[in-house]
Amino acid sequence: MVSEVAPRACRPTGAPSRSRWPPWAGRSTTFGPFCSRTATPTTGFAERARRAGVGIRVHELDAALARSEVPNPSKRLGPVRLMPVLRFLAFAARHRLIRIPKIQHVATFGDGATLEVPGAPVVIHMPGHTPGSAALHFAGHDALFVGDALVTYAVTTGRSGPQIAPFTADEPQARKSLERIADIQATFVLPGHGPAWRGGAGAAVEAVHAAARSAPDSSSTA
Repeated sequence: MVSEVAPRACRPTGAPSRSRWPPWAGRSTTFGPFCSRTATPTTGFAERARRAGVGIRVHELDAALARSEVPNPSKRLGPVRLMPVLRFLAFAARHRLIRIPKIQHVATFGDGATLEVPGAPVVIHMPGHTPGSAALHFAGHDALFVGDALVTYAVTTGRSGPQIAPFTADEPQARKSLERIADIQATFVLPGHGPAWRGGAGAAVEAVHAAARSAPDSSSTA
């Protein structure tokens, strides 16, 4: 679940190459030294990168969470299907994502900041998955990295297409935050899980709302 601003710079020794990632392993969790979310696999990768000399930055509202100083608020599991979950757990075990190092130090950025990395992305705060979830808009590349503000593959159900991510801390807030990117001019939307969406940010937001309307009300283990 990694996307490098500087290719090769941030993949630690032993991490899977892109050619070996399954479809749910997205492309937008880590941007060079910047993290758009502080999910457990992300922080484990980030600490390995930090030990290799890469500075780590997160949104200021996720700094304590990234350092494991507060409990992870991402508790909502939602619907579950057995086989997708087993595939996810098998991948996590195979690539040492079960027991991961904690981040020891992070720097921070805030909403609206322009980050000093290639492409000069602008931070768009999108609370919901975590308090400090954020998107990064690379206007010059027609791309929007969204972390887990939305995903195109649910690791808990195997469902494809734009949707709210599993383990979202505050789903109503996550849906509200989507309006912050609805008018962004970006053809390519790159989520933390699943393949890139090439239909534009506005259409991705509409697809999330459509998925919510068609989703079952209760959990399933089919």
